[in-house]
Amino acid sequence: GGCNTIDQVLDYFNTQLGGSVYSLNVQYCCWQNSATYSVAALNGSCCNAVSGSGSIAYAGTPFCKSLSSAQAVTHTGTTGGTYSASPSGLSIDAATGDITPNTSSVGTYTVTYTVAGCPNFTTTATVDIITGASATIAYASASFCSGATVQNVTQTGTSGGVYSSAVGLSLDTVTGAIAPANSATGNYTITYTLAPSGGCTAYTTTASVAISSAITTSFNHSICNGETYSFGALTVDTAGTYTDTLQTAGGCDSVSILNLNVYASPVVIAIADSVIFCPGDSTQICATSGFNSYLWNSGQNVACFAATNAGNYFVTVSDGNNCTAVSNHLTVNVHPLPSVSVSVNGDTLNAFNGIAYQWYLNGNQIAGAQHDFYVTTVTGTYRVEITDTNGCSSLSNPINVTILGITETGAEKFEVYPNPVESGIWNLECAKSMIGNGIEIFDATGRVVFKSQISNNKTEINFDAAKGVYFLRINSKDRTLVKKLIHL
Repeated sequence: GGCNTIDQVLDYFNTQLGGSVYSLNVQYCCWQNSATYSVAALNGSCCNAVSGSGSIAYAGTPFCKSLSSAQAVTHTGTTGGTYSASPSGLSIDAATGDITPNTSSVGTYTVTYTVAGCPNFTTTATVDIITGASATIAYASASFCSGATVQNVTQTGTSGGVYSSAVGLSLDTVTGAIAPANSATGNYTITYTLAPSGGCTAYTTTASVAISSAITTSFNHSICNGETYSFGALTVDTAGTYTDTLQTAGGCDSVSILNLNVYASPVVIAIADSVIFCPGDSTQICATSGFNSYLWNSGQNVACFAATNAGNYFVTVSDGNNCTAVSNHLTVNVHPLPSVSVSVNGDTLNAFNGIAYQWYLNGNQIAGAQHDFYVTTVTGTYRVEITDTNGCSSLSNPINVTILGITETGAEKFEVYPNPVESGIWNLECAKSMIGNGIEIFDATGRVVFKSQISNNKTEINFDAAKGVYFLRINSKDRTLVKKLIHL
């Protein structure tokens, strides 16, 4: 090079000759293709070849473990390299890079492609070996009310699937959430689908839900006035419409509507023919007619009955609606039995304590004998029945009377009736043999007040005189006959 510098020599070769300059590194026994020559640049290597290049990839990863066919690698660049995987467990062909999933373990692997050179070239790809997809889905309940809030799904297992259902259910296909408020009522099957992947088939799982509307039930009920009816938390006694709302397990309202009818109370009145009666008599007690049943406090079960005893009577009735009512209380009394007092004064019997009288002879009623005294004319047993101011009657004890004196027999027998008398007209009945005999009537002082003659065996004596006691005298052929007359 003479006196030329090193730079001039390098410039001449590079620019004039178009060559390359190499230097011999004597220390490391190799030619360097770099303008930098130092121990650090060499880094302990002695290289004189160009490094490899390229890339690898596995289309379709992840791969389903069930695949038995080899899955090839896609390689670009320098060939002749070798394949390896980390961690262990991946079944890989080191020369071709093919992997076999069914003989590999499930996992994620890094596959490295190495080309030897100065320095070595490496490139990597990731491979996943997976099992078949699986999952479960569930909702908080199998039934939701149409008014419920949004309901989320609980999903386990492989994510990334798609949710679907029949038309009518408001369903988020990504999250699986359902909106009952925007859904039609009905029963639905929700399907969660995982697409095929890595040679694994598609996977589906399902859950069933029902969307229900509110349940409304209406019913009628009747009670009697004064009764109550329990309806839910209410106790009601007034006619009307009542509503009670509960909630089903699915959150739906269960609405019960009660139409309550209240029957009017029966009205029953007890009456009696008479609220007081005489001993031995009875009074008819009746309740309002038309009821289904009657029950008197005295035990009778009819609408009317004859009461023979004093007491407080009332009845409980039941109508066609099975409603009951109690009548007014009816007090019934019995008059005391009249006390009969009779005095005997000769042939005259006097009775006391009555306002009406009837005399009896030997058990037979004496016609016209209806005064407080009676003049006996024949021997026999006399009794008097008196009636008091209450209209009650009582019969006296028997009174035995014996008539002494001249016995009227044969042709001299006669009878005067009625006696006593109110009208002043007596009837005289005698034997025909007495026709033509004279008749005289004397008052109590002995004064003759009437005179006549018997003209027939049946003669009417019309004697208009003051009330009092008189004596009738008939003068026969051989004796005088006398009878006491009483003018009331």
